[in-house]
Amino acid sequence: MPKFQATSKAELAKRIKRARENAGQSQQAFAEAIGLSRAALSEVESGNRAVAGLELERIAYHLGREVAEFLAPEFREDDLLQALFRAPADAASGARSAGELRKCLAIARELQALESLLDVPRNPRAGATYDMDLPGTRWDAVQQGEHVADAERRRLGLGIAPIADLASQLDSWGVRAALVELPDDISGLTITAGAVAPFVAVNSTHAPARRRFSLAHEYCHVLLDRNLNGSISRSSERDDLKEVRSNAFAAAFLMPEEGLRADVASLGKGQSSRMASTVFDEQDAIRAEHRAAPHSQDIQLYDALQLAVKFGTSLMAMAYRLRNLKLILEPALAALKEASASQGVLALARSFGLPAADGMRPPELPGHSQRFVVLSLEAYRRDRISRSKLRELLSMVSLPGKDVDAIVRDAESAAEAATA
Repeated sequence: MPKFQATSKAELAKRIKRARENAGQSQQAFAEAIGLSRAALSEVESGNRAVAGLELERIAYHLGREVAEFLAPEFREDDLLQALFRAPADAASGARSAGELRKCLAIARELQALESLLDVPRNPRAGATYDMDLPGTRWDAVQQGEHVADAERRRLGLGIAPIADLASQLDSWGVRAALVELPDDISGLTITAGAVAPFVAVNSTHAPARRRFSLAHEYCHVLLDRNLNGSISRSSERDDLKEVRSNAFAAAFLMPEEGLRADVASLGKGQSSRMASTVFDEQDAIRAEHRAAPHSQDIQLYDALQLAVKFGTSLMAMAYRLRNLKLILEPALAALKEASASQGVLALARSFGLPAADGMRPPELPGHSQRFVVLSLEAYRRDRISRSKLRELLSMVSLPGKDVDAIVRDAESAAEAATA
């Protein structure tokens, strides 16, 4: 357990006030959020009223912090989330996003506490970092991203197969992931400082395939940009070399070259139209040749869509990956781009059971919610948390009240049966 020095009432009051102000929350709104009157909060912040333990927990929760931060010898006044959303375009929507992210961080902290309470070990493969200089050119950025993607796949033992549930995988690798409504220009963000870091969030308003790509993109920031403490991925900054590197990583990580080539070959595609082989028997050589029917090796739109479904990407992400691997040429890429929004593609997507041409798979996030609920119930079963704490935890993941009631009743019945 960390050791804290005594914090005076005046110092605690000062810290609470500074933290609220740096989080961009008005006294009135914050008082309502933590269940106090504005007058009572004013008394707390002036040092004239003591703060009860439960009140401090609520204050920390709504500020996206830990209680320990307010009691530690040193206190960081600045708010990382507020700093990340300081761009003028983020003034209104950024404040809302920061509020939602604080809730997600609070859940992540509770999940971490449950893991500790239940002695659940973290994956020993988690926590990798790659020490690389910042790329000097776009080409360097692409090469770095692809290199790290290949290395990370080998380190994690992923082979060449598609990654079925990236959000759950990230959690097993020690990275918390969340789905949050963000400004449209923002695809995701990464936080690498703080007790629950690394933490990534992606934009809930974007299509499922784009969210999946964004998850991989943010994972690259976790691996390569931890020294930044936090970063936001904006469409308007896609030319930034760190963003180019992360996009190259995401493409190679989700669509590994060897796996993609194997799947293309299984479709009877991707081979040269003219192939030759020479057999040598230590005396002479015999040459064999084969010529495929014209255009029989050309990858078609339906081939690309099938590959996109398998690897969980959008059609256009797959098309560009095929082009970069020289499995299709520029005219074929242009044709795929032109046809991607056609009624035929939409119909084909529906025939594959997809909600939209780039829907690919149902939403994966919030990936930690199921695990959070399971560990909460397990902690209750083991009598590590109270009934009221179980109810509080279940309510944090936005379960309807009637569902919380039903789950708690079943948990109580199971506990009573076990002790009967």
